[in-house]
Amino acid sequence: VALAEMANKPDAGSTLIYKTLEEAVESLPYKPKLHEHPDPLEQISAAKQIANMTLDAAPEAYNAELLRKVVRGLLVLLSGKGVTQEQTRREGQKCAARALAWLCWVSEAAGMVLERAGEGAAAASVAAAASVDGLRIIAQLLSDTNDRAVLVEVVGLVGWLASGSDEKDAMRIGEDEAIMVKLGDLLSSRMPQIRVKAAWAFACLARGKNKTLILSGENLQRVTRSLTEMLRTKDAESQAIAARLAGCLACGNRANGAVMARGAGGKASGLYTALKVLNQSASGDVRMESGWAEHMLLLSTTEAA
Repeated sequence: VALAEMANKPDAGSTLIYKTLEEAVESLPYKPKLHEHPDPLEQISAAKQIANMTLDAAPEAYNAELLRKVVRGLLVLLSGKGVTQEQTRREGQKCAARALAWLCWVSEAAGMVLERAGEGAAAASVAAAASVDGLRIIAQLLSDTNDRAVLVEVVGLVGWLASGSDEKDAMRIGEDEAIMVKLGDLLSSRMPQIRVKAAWAFACLARGKNKTLILSGENLQRVTRSLTEMLRTKDAESQAIAARLAGCLACGNRANGAVMARGAGGKASGLYTALKVLNQSASGDVRMESGWAEHMLLLSTTEAA
């Protein structure tokens, strides 16, 4: 339920995923030549249909080649390639991001988004000649878009992409400097919805070496300052996800925990103090997340000592 709420996915009734993908794929621009692409409005309609699907078919029932074509078509729609009208292009990008996020949760789509031409299963794919670099498209759109609705969906897609990936692929996303820097910037956004999405995406990415990357260089002050501000807001959702991210960054990474817990002169940092205050929150979710995060930070400082 929490996952579905995070995706902001509406209930679309009972639809068989496998059958729907078969119906939707021909309306998506998965073919290599632009003149073979369906009308942009048809593409948008197909993306909406996929994003509104419910999980009535087991993921094992997916035909991998069919799913790869769908992913490829949605990535082309996400790139905005071949769509000249600005409003239509933005609507297509928003719908494509949401559809891809949904598929990353219920199927093996995350790995396909990260595939490159001639890599893995894509090498033998019928659509190999038309393969696209999904990570590059996502990074470019994050950097270029000035549409808030598109931005919210694309940041959400990064989170679902990381969540649906194994640690190796999650670290591959983390190695994309443009994505990591942009997420760091968005943590200080004036829009609570974007801040929450960015923090959640970082929490999904916080595995392995990514934990160090998230707090490396200029990101250290920027991320810790933004998390402290989110913890001090009156918005329970912002408080809970900020606490979760702090805990994820400290869990299993002693250096991160120590640097977040201690301020100048070895005193308790503003972030740690804000976590302790939230232990008295009226929200059970906030108390749970802040209590766990505080424990992770304390554990790091104890081990460091």
